[in-house]
Amino acid sequence: MRSKRWWTGIVAASFALALQTGVACGDEAESMAEGRGSGQAAGQMIRSKFGSKDLLRQNILNPATSSGTPLRTLDDDTAFPGQMLFPSSKKFLEAFMQPGPTGDLATVIIGADLDFDGTTDYSYQVPFPVSGVCGNGVISCTPGTWSDCRRYIWQADPEGRICLQEDFYNRTGGCYCINSDCGSNLVWSNAKVVLQDLGGGIVGAMQQANSGFTVSDVNVEDTTIAYYGQDTTRTTGPDGTPSAASPVPPAQAAYLSAPLEIRDAAQNTVAAQSGDAKSLYSLVSGMGTGQQRNQCEIHKQVVIEEKTIHDVITPLGGTGSVQYCGPGCIDVVLGRIGDNYWSGNCTIFERDFRFYIHFPELIKSATIIRAKWDDYMQVWIGGEKAWSGPNDNFPPETGGACELNTNWNRNPNKDVTGYFRKHGEVQAKIRVSVTDKGEGFAFIRVRLKDNLCVSSITILDGCDALASRSDCTLQEEKVDGVYTYRNANPTSLAPLPSMRSIHQGNCSEDLLQDWWGKQRVYLCDAPAYDFSDAKTRFGQVVGSLHEDGTSACYQDALKVPGGWASTSESFDRMSLPVHDECEKACKTRKPRLDSQVVLAGHSEQFQTDTASYDIVYHTCVDGRCPVEPGEEILKDCQCLNEFAEAASIIQMLRLAGQDTICSDGIPKTP
Repeated sequence: MRSKRWWTGIVAASFALALQTGVACGDEAESMAEGRGSGQAAGQMIRSKFGSKDLLRQNILNPATSSGTPLRTLDDDTAFPGQMLFPSSKKFLEAFMQPGPTGDLATVIIGADLDFDGTTDYSYQVPFPVSGVCGNGVISCTPGTWSDCRRYIWQADPEGRICLQEDFYNRTGGCYCINSDCGSNLVWSNAKVVLQDLGGGIVGAMQQANSGFTVSDVNVEDTTIAYYGQDTTRTTGPDGTPSAASPVPPAQAAYLSAPLEIRDAAQNTVAAQSGDAKSLYSLVSGMGTGQQRNQCEIHKQVVIEEKTIHDVITPLGGTGSVQYCGPGCIDVVLGRIGDNYWSGNCTIFERDFRFYIHFPELIKSATIIRAKWDDYMQVWIGGEKAWSGPNDNFPPETGGACELNTNWNRNPNKDVTGYFRKHGEVQAKIRVSVTDKGEGFAFIRVRLKDNLCVSSITILDGCDALASRSDCTLQEEKVDGVYTYRNANPTSLAPLPSMRSIHQGNCSEDLLQDWWGKQRVYLCDAPAYDFSDAKTRFGQVVGSLHEDGTSACYQDALKVPGGWASTSESFDRMSLPVHDECEKACKTRKPRLDSQVVLAGHSEQFQTDTASYDIVYHTCVDGRCPVEPGEEILKDCQCLNEFAEAASIIQMLRLAGQDTICSDGIPKTP
């Protein structure tokens, strides 16, 4: 049966190769034997160099961390220096949190290895309870409430020493509440998210102070998060210790202060590589088309433009004009400037003037500063009477003498700013009642603000296409760094409004928004492919396979116009080695003494016996169990199946966790 399975696999692989290349199966036994021999030789060479922990330490770790041990090629023909240039640490930052009964973080402790020598040399404990977590800081309130809240932002000095400083300028962003005032068990339900946000803010502050701090790995365990990385601003000395030379930031550090340049740099790289078929971009750009996981972004784009006085109000037509009376000063003239160009007997003359207000937010005030008429006049703006003179009479529509025998020239100083607060077309007019000779016109003086900068916000929705598809479901959503959706369910967390200072050209503005950016992950149905023809041919080949000692034959099926054609094929067998059904392993145990220390005390205070065993599994090498000193073999090399024991241990730990995880009197399910 084993031989039958092996030959079925070989024929299937050969059949798939034939589908791609169009080459019929033939006498390839000699080539297959050569390939097997080459593969075995290469595998044995790799095993001899890296097949155990000692070999990995000898041939990889020591050359990478020491200048005295060279790195060698697999065949040992060439030796060269392989020491890493940058000092690194197993763990350069660790943050621990502990929730209190009110849901606030009662304890937050940070430890850092700032000189990357493997030893923690700086620690900081947050001196107050944490009621909310931000992307770059924390919020502290009266425990269990959202009252008397104060914001704090993470800060670091050039050496990377972290601390919290009170944020008087609302620079914190991506904040959310975690205590019982906003819900129950928020920290325990979102422990990983809270730790990642706490750690991300701390690392961000450290990188802001020293852009050479790079993170290579992150590990979250229970209520602790650890960061691993390097200091790329320092090199190592001849003895492998961090150099005392002044840190020099790498070229990529420039993007930290100018992140908008990253997109241009990426586009330039794409443009440079898209024409090269062998470039990395060309190799990966066509991959992943069948993936079900789709990422997209929604963000707000802010544009601030500096306008000129000519951009604020423009004339559209009628009797009148728009004139400029100095810096930040516009005169809207209604009517025709002149004297005695009308005649009549209690006759009403009307003149319309239309203008367009493009940026009402730049207008500080609007005032009717001058009016000249004979005998009565009204000023209408936007369909409403804004002013009349010399009184409220307007014969013949009202009582009063038609002829006043006066050529009026007054300065009403009437405030009409309210009519200039809307964007769009404004219809204005003057109405003059004339007896004998007369005229009528008015000046509206518009004063502009000192700052002629105008901001506009556009939402760029890169998720619209995915959101509109019925086969896509939202799996994750981060709003300003806060997970509002995770594992296709809401997290009950929400970001607080945040302010950003936008600088463009000569303009700057502080804008407060409910949110700035959203990152989403959708799970969509994969494209459907039709493999029915391949399935038919595959079934014909595998189902008809027959072996008779030195050769094997099978029936092939080829698609031809009108149906399928069957052909008989054969090839010579090659002798295959007999393989085990599994990779053999052994089980050992090694004694250990538990001496751990935590905030509550050490292990002897809580355990009746601190002596125990570590259970270790080894992959057998050449049929032997590679035991280490002090290990005792429990099960020698064989096909091990420890699933039942592992499941029992996990169940025991889960039930024990339910008895021990409790911070507010309510049992938690881990």
